[in-house]
Amino acid sequence: MTSVIRMAGQLSGLSPEVIEQRLTEALRVKTETTIAALGTDLRSAILPGAVYLLDALEQRGHGLALVTGTVQKAARIILRRTHLDRYFPVCAFGDEAEQRLDLVQLVLDRAAKTYDLRPGTTELVVVGDAPVDIQVGQEIGARTVAVATGMHELDDLAKYCPDVLLPDLRDWPTALHAIEE
Repeated sequence: MTSVIRMAGQLSGLSPEVIEQRLTEALRVKTETTIAALGTDLRSAILPGAVYLLDALEQRGHGLALVTGTVQKAARIILRRTHLDRYFPVCAFGDEAEQRLDLVQLVLDRAAKTYDLRPGTTELVVVGDAPVDIQVGQEIGARTVAVATGMHELDDLAKYCPDVLLPDLRDWPTALHAIEE
């Protein structure tokens, strides 16, 4: 998130010094604005098929972790208000690291402790809706499942050569198979 704020500041013509001076305040305002705009019950915002997929993964004993560019305070509220927090005992948030790869490494370290994983004994799968998710997954040697449920169309995601490309999660059994393949 801070990288987005820095980029916006640069595009606005602010000096790097001014951007850094105002970064904490900008992040606070962005977070508070996001939280204020949220409803109290966000379950209707969950993508069709997502809960079925998460239930199936959980029932099959898969360790789940969440990496998001959203700052922790807002993300935790969103997770609670969607009731998805129960699926993700391990998370890394946008205000914990600048780069997505660093967030993924942070969540992997936390997952190793939470799930008692040993290096090299676990197959990793990155499911994401953005090119950066595919790129980071490939960089860490994970299987990549791209889902066109965010700002990127199928054609855009296909350019990054994910292992599996899905239009959405409505056909959650297909998504489950793609993850477990």
